[in-house]
Amino acid sequence: IGDMQVAEIDRADVRALHRDKAKTSPVAANRCLALVRSILNFAVDEGYIDSNVAARIEPEPEASRDRVLSKSEIRAFWRTLDGGDDMDPPAAACLKFLLATGVRRSEAVGATWAEFDFARDEWHIPATRTKNALPYIVPLSGLALDLLDDMAEWTAGAWRGAGGKAERPICTTDAVFPGAAGEALTGYA
Repeated sequence: IGDMQVAEIDRADVRALHRDKAKTSPVAANRCLALVRSILNFAVDEGYIDSNVAARIEPEPEASRDRVLSKSEIRAFWRTLDGGDDMDPPAAACLKFLLATGVRRSEAVGATWAEFDFARDEWHIPATRTKNALPYIVPLSGLALDLLDDMAEWTAGAWRGAGGKAERPICTTDAVFPGAAGEALTGYA
């Protein structure tokens, strides 16, 4: 339907697109349907069409993900993070922190030092950064605290390479896990 004029698209076109994609990936088909709905809602709002033909098309059933890493997979992953010269240290620390806390990727990469209460060993994630828009508190294990200690040294500029030369930029944010330019990592780093 990408080559069609918006006014030419009918319900059968959207259903055919959704069904075709669902044959190989029901989840991708549902994301595609959601995108088409959004585009058609915009077209309605802007007056290009009178109604959204995709509005009542039912999404495909999605199976919930329940895959977890085994103990041996976690060990192998951790060893890779420890031994890899190819990975930026804050990115490796962030991946370890994900394992240690069980939080979402976007929550970890967006962590700032102001969110941590080290007197209580807690991390207070604000509602603006959670999937359900509710704040919550993550208790911090000894392992999580050790990882944060390492990042505190990194973000304070204490880490130096050979000859005392800084091997990372000065942080320009309060990010716990800074990226290569000193800004917060992204969820895809």
